Amino acid sequence: MEEEERPSSSVSMEPLLLLINAPSKNILLHLLDDVWRSRKQGLTPLAKASLRQHLRISADSEVDALVASILELLRKLVYTPLSEEEIQSMFPRDFHPQLGRLLVQLLSKGQHIWREEAIQSQVRSLFASPYPASEPCQ
Repeated sequence: MEEEERPSSSVSMEPLLLLINAPSKNILLHLLDDVWRSRKQGLTPLAKASLRQHLRISADSEVDALVASILELLRKLVYTPLSEEEIQSMFPRDFHPQLGRLLVQLLSKGQHIWREEAIQSQVRSLFASPYPASEPCQ
């Protein structure tokens, strides 16, 4: 069975401050979903370009750091479901308050969906045949 990569003990929160430039809550939620769904193969160049445009990011290294931080945070929530208070405690005290509250809200609501997707992915991997499909027996 192919296992998901386990999260490390700490998440780099500084790159998450780039999310303050998200034009809307829906864009932010879409970004979190995109990062989660592309966790195995990485974001496509088109998705990265969209991310750069929406968040007004100029450097690829900033995009990569942001995506890595989001993914590490999402993995932590998937493998260790947390309450809103526990999610809030992951952010440093000096983290942007409005962005922090919004992220806590979105992460709290989304963690159950992302966890279910991870379980379904593992189940599909478990039952996937390593052999190519053949003609059915008659």
